[in-house]
Amino acid sequence: MPAPPDVRRVLLVSGSAGWGGAEKAMVDLANALAERLEVYVLVPAGTRYLDRFSEAVREVRTLRPGSRRNPLALADLVRHLRDVEPDVVHTHAEKATEMVHRVRRVRPVRQLATKHNTRRRAIFSRVQWVSAVSEQVRASIDHPHEVAVVYDGIHPRPVAPRPKPETFTIVAVGRLDRYKGFDRLIRAVAELPFEAVLE
Repeated sequence: MPAPPDVRRVLLVSGSAGWGGAEKAMVDLANALAERLEVYVLVPAGTRYLDRFSEAVREVRTLRPGSRRNPLALADLVRHLRDVEPDVVHTHAEKATEMVHRVRRVRPVRQLATKHNTRRRAIFSRVQWVSAVSEQVRASIDHPHEVAVVYDGIHPRPVAPRPKPETFTIVAVGRLDRYKGFDRLIRAVAELPFEAVLE
């Protein structure tokens, strides 16, 4: 799908220095858009995924660390917005979305926010354009306008079939973050009244 004709320069903003699903989606999007548009990226200082951006991305800038309400970080953000002069600012997840929304009074920009999880956050009802990565995420947004669902693209890898295990096997997929609850899953499997394997 082509970008609107007046969009040639895009700034993607992340508020997270860690590497997870939202960050991977943003990197993949930045790399793909950079093949057709001028793409700039703004991430927090200390970001662990700087090496994942393609050379086609014009510039990856870093934002000074701090909370989403840190006046120095917000001033830094305004400076980057003035330097880049993007046609659209695409924010990923709550922190970046809130930071850009806060500075729009000082530096007006067109903002598109993408929500990657089902936790309810009020900021997504205050941004004019919102996309969600699934129908479940869309349902978590109380927005007066339409929310577009845009699924993350994936490159599926073939999985070789394996023989059915003799022991009941559970496979859990996700990153090891506290809120994912793998500690609770491990305890629950240990208490099962039958033999099971958790992978």
